[in-house]
Amino acid sequence: MKVVMVVDNKFDNDSRVQKEALSLSKAGYEVVVYAQKKSKESTEEQLNGVKLKRPVWGYHVIRLKLWQYFRDILPAYKSLVNEKANVYHAHDLTALVLAFFAAKKIGAKTVYDSHEFWPKKTNFYLNFLRKFYGTLKTPLESFLEGYIISRVDKVITVNDSIAGLLSKYYKIPRPLVIYNYPMVKSKIKLRNDYLRKRLNLSDKDKIALYLGGINKYRGLENLIKCIHFLPTNIKIVIVGYGYLKQRLINMINELSLKKRIYILDAVKPKEIMDLASSADLGVSPIQNASVSYYYSSPNKVFEYLASALPIAVSNFPEMEKIVEENKVGLTFDPEDPKDIARTVKEILSDETRYKQMRENAFKVAREKYNWELEEKKLINLYRGLLN
Repeated sequence: MKVVMVVDNKFDNDSRVQKEALSLSKAGYEVVVYAQKKSKESTEEQLNGVKLKRPVWGYHVIRLKLWQYFRDILPAYKSLVNEKANVYHAHDLTALVLAFFAAKKIGAKTVYDSHEFWPKKTNFYLNFLRKFYGTLKTPLESFLEGYIISRVDKVITVNDSIAGLLSKYYKIPRPLVIYNYPMVKSKIKLRNDYLRKRLNLSDKDKIALYLGGINKYRGLENLIKCIHFLPTNIKIVIVGYGYLKQRLINMINELSLKKRIYILDAVKPKEIMDLASSADLGVSPIQNASVSYYYSSPNKVFEYLASALPIAVSNFPEMEKIVEENKVGLTFDPEDPKDIARTVKEILSDETRYKQMRENAFKVAREKYNWELEEKKLINLYRGLLN
């Protein structure tokens, strides 16, 4: 049985798509992933049994420039049809339209994997014209999603809150929830010196780590500001990539905080837990910029837990549930730097409580929040779909 996944990004840092593709391949399916081009040359790669193709620059059908339909959309559609797969698995709305109509053309099944709540997704555009374009595009995206979502064979999503929103908004059966938990290493050195050696920090220094996109509404400006309310031995390390990176570097330099806050380049998914386990605390200060963000369950939160890190996170429903059910950290108001600092200090200052939070994080990641459990849902879904 052949599965074609379509994702409108470069695939390299999309841990969810990677894990799903590898799990299906391991279960015996032939898996082909269509992703964005990274260079002028169309490339094909093999990744642990998964074939990766990059024929075009993008798969989203909503375009301002008509010539892009001839450059991307029509060639992508023809390539997808020619795959003659049994299942087309679309990751997010940007990939759904092409995957759905390619599947219909050959009588194949369609799985829609919604990573966020698209009718109320976050608008990242910075300039007025792009914001205006985004405002016009959102209702069209909702119309397309609404038309297709009731016609696909299976819908899956990333957490319970978004499953409920999709079901209510589009009046469809509740989607299957497959969380984007990490693959938990059975053997991991929980205390290593990677970050301390790289940044020339002492054993007395405490590291509050942020992993993820360096973009708007991730709360990183407030995370930087919270340093003024923290003891000097607490350092903040930001690891990731995004268009706000230089702005944050300038902010750190202007505030003379280069010896207290560090920004490092993103690492490959397989290196994340080794890096994270050299920190003392994981932070996720995501802001309430949209319904999609408010109900999010960031991947990095689960990677912190898999690395046995206590977490300091925004006081939003999905993250509060993780903290309260498992006693693995504390929540804060992401709009208040002082409250962020209070939470960080409270976690790091009580040795006994901190040790218990670490033990809880280690335990819950291995017993509950791990991909080895989630992939079983995915495999069962496919078995039912293709039988």
